[in-house]
Amino acid sequence: MPKSEKGKKGFQREYNPLKILSVLLKTREKKTSVIKKELCEKDKTYCKPTQKWYNENLQELRKRGLVERSIKELDPAYYWVITEAGIEELKKMKEED
Repeated sequence: MPKSEKGKKGFQREYNPLKILSVLLKTREKKTSVIKKELCEKDKTYCKPTQKWYNENLQELRKRGLVERSIKELDPAYYWVITEAGIEELKKMKEED
């Protein structure tokens, strides 16, 4: 059983942050809330992670060079775009399945 975080008891489900890439592949750019909604529609288990989980994992994917972040002038929210490296990682993930 994975170690629990402070305030969390019992089994903690492990989510694959690379699943986010499959949602980003189809369109130009998306906000975090839209990514969460679309991934939830594809896979019901991804409805449970919080907006914070999505933001943290998008930041981690950005550090790995798999996604890029952009800011629109009129909207203060971050928009996320998949990179070429992200597309290659997604292809590898699909081949392993």
